[in-house]
Amino acid sequence: MKLESVPTPYSISQAGSFARSCLTSGQHGQVLAVFSKAIFLQTKTGELFWVSAQDTPMHRRCARVSGVLPHPSAGSRYHVHNYELMIEKVDTLDLKRTTGWDEPGRDPAMAVSLLIPHVQVFFSSLDYSLAMGFGTFIPQLLLLSNGEPVDRLPDPTDPVLAHAYTLVMDLARACLENRHSDISYCSKKLVGLGSGLTPSGDDFLGGMAFAIHMLQFNYPDLDLFDLSQEVDHYQSRTHPISFALLSDLVQGHAIAPLHQVTNGLMCGKPFIDLQTCVSQLTSVGHSTGWDLLAGLLAGLLAISHSHYCIPSFKIIRNIEI
Repeated sequence: MKLESVPTPYSISQAGSFARSCLTSGQHGQVLAVFSKAIFLQTKTGELFWVSAQDTPMHRRCARVSGVLPHPSAGSRYHVHNYELMIEKVDTLDLKRTTGWDEPGRDPAMAVSLLIPHVQVFFSSLDYSLAMGFGTFIPQLLLLSNGEPVDRLPDPTDPVLAHAYTLVMDLARACLENRHSDISYCSKKLVGLGSGLTPSGDDFLGGMAFAIHMLQFNYPDLDLFDLSQEVDHYQSRTHPISFALLSDLVQGHAIAPLHQVTNGLMCGKPFIDLQTCVSQLTSVGHSTGWDLLAGLLAGLLAISHSHYCIPSFKIIRNIEI
């Protein structure tokens, strides 16, 4: 006699604002992709959210499972009914005790002229011995921001890094000098560059766009490049999951530790107060966190040519951290 599958109970403990909207009764769609720590789901309207393990960082599209993460097959159908997310009548995820998660609030930012040396001190305090991906370019980005000669890196063994280095430095120079057309040109070249679920080029570009969004929010008189006018053209150049995350970053939506690092940096918190958040960020993915951090620095270079600012970044070495 054939026995029916018995649904296995799981529980979603926390869900971001966007994920909550995808988990209301009547919603349905399919499983787009399954990885060891996350299940990516696509709604009937093409929107993306994911169910992840408890130790992954929160995001507005994220719903975290308490306990073991189920592993359905890609292409499985799901639906939401009566406070339950059911995937192919095999895995049932309870939603009754789900709490909400919202992006951290934004503290008042320091004067932009004070932000410049603070950015230098902050990024100079990082330990780059474990840097991965585009994070290995941060020391060169710091030299550029300080107006010092930037030597060519020894040819990396990774061909993606070897190819990306010139693009990254050209994009950083364009941000530093507020050359909008060059920012647009270099950004297109970086989309989809790299391997994995979120290529390093997308992560770097997203970190840069997030920095620019946050600068524009905190200092509305700045004349900064708006990547939101172009992001839709990138959709065909990268993976749908990476595109969704990149689009969110352009609009100011990031994973929790990137919000915390950026907010803390802009309101003047010392490095020691942000060290835990930095560690959480740089632990994301193989190199995703480092790629985002490098992009954040590149985007912050855009403040150097505003009418608020001193002519160039010059590191103040006596500031206590």
